[in-house]
Amino acid sequence: MTSSFGAVGYGQQPPDRPFTEQDWTDPDAPGIDPYIKSKTIPPSVGIIQAMLSGRMPRVPDLWVSPVDVRDLADLQGRHADAGSAGHRYLAASGDLLSLRDIAAILRRRLGADAAKVSIRAMPSTLARILAPFVPQLRAMVGNLGVRRPVCTDAARETFGWTPRPAEDTVVDTGRSLVHSSRTGS
Repeated sequence: MTSSFGAVGYGQQPPDRPFTEQDWTDPDAPGIDPYIKSKTIPPSVGIIQAMLSGRMPRVPDLWVSPVDVRDLADLQGRHADAGSAGHRYLAASGDLLSLRDIAAILRRRLGADAAKVSIRAMPSTLARILAPFVPQLRAMVGNLGVRRPVCTDAARETFGWTPRPAEDTVVDTGRSLVHSSRTGS
């Protein structure tokens, strides 16, 4: 079985080591937002879309370890082919990126298509003050400044799986969203 990092990295204090398949998210812990509860990730897609459209004028101090959907599908195929039922494998690029990193990548690699992307930081204090009035911030406030590195050694070693770099995933996602907005598809 493969899992989103949302299945393991929340609802507890980050350990002094990278998260592994042995960790589990506590879905009933305070501050768990609907995304984490559902473990359906396109946080990166939604975040990149908000950045590209200019709907994120300031970037909160949030960190993600994204995985490209193509790499996730590849890992799931390898897992199914190996017949390794009952084992969990984390899928992530292995690169821990802040939202400001993502914004900077978009600006640098997409040029004019990323003209509305802000790289201005939103101070965490401001995010906490605004959280009661802004639902998106309210869901994020518990994760401000928290870094959750992910260890994907089990998937890499068991299946020879190598995900693409997070920067490539960010750029490809941005290009896809720009293309969709132009073509209406």
